[in-house]
Amino acid sequence: MENCNEEFERLLQLIFPRESYPVIYDTLFNFKWLPTRHHCETFRFHSVKTGEKWTCCVKKDNLLQFKWKDITLAQIVGFLHDCGKPFVEFIIKNLQMFTGHTQVGARLLCMRFDEEVPIKELYNAVSIIDSHMCCLRNSNNINIEEMLRVNAVWHMQYPSYILPMLKNLQEADDASRILTKDIIVEKR
Repeated sequence: MENCNEEFERLLQLIFPRESYPVIYDTLFNFKWLPTRHHCETFRFHSVKTGEKWTCCVKKDNLLQFKWKDITLAQIVGFLHDCGKPFVEFIIKNLQMFTGHTQVGARLLCMRFDEEVPIKELYNAVSIIDSHMCCLRNSNNINIEEMLRVNAVWHMQYPSYILPMLKNLQEADDASRILTKDIIVEKR
């Protein structure tokens, strides 16, 4: 867990240096989510591990391999996929809610890398963060809006290679979760 904290702080300082982005840096640095049945791990652990796992998933297909400083865009996207959560957090009956976090995260990524990443690569990265909560899994709980979005709108709106990348991110996101209550979590 300690290595994840160090890596989180290294990546955060690299991507959103405190000197240039003090509000974003401080908000992400200080954010802690409450443990739930979906996430018993810390925000920092989840961000770092999703970045690592997704980097491995897309590397084999040579996707989002644009190098920025010493990291790939794939690692940035995996690391930042939930970066909008602290900016939209609200609590109802002791439950944290993060409605709109994907859109805020996509805007943060776009704003940060607008002049540093080629437009096609940035479009792909922003699209993936924006849509990573879109349900692509087989489930009886998918509502009609999600089914329509995935089956119709997605195929009209995005290039065909985006959908497999999004599925890979969701797999990495799921694989980075700790669902048991027997670990130490940060106090809020």
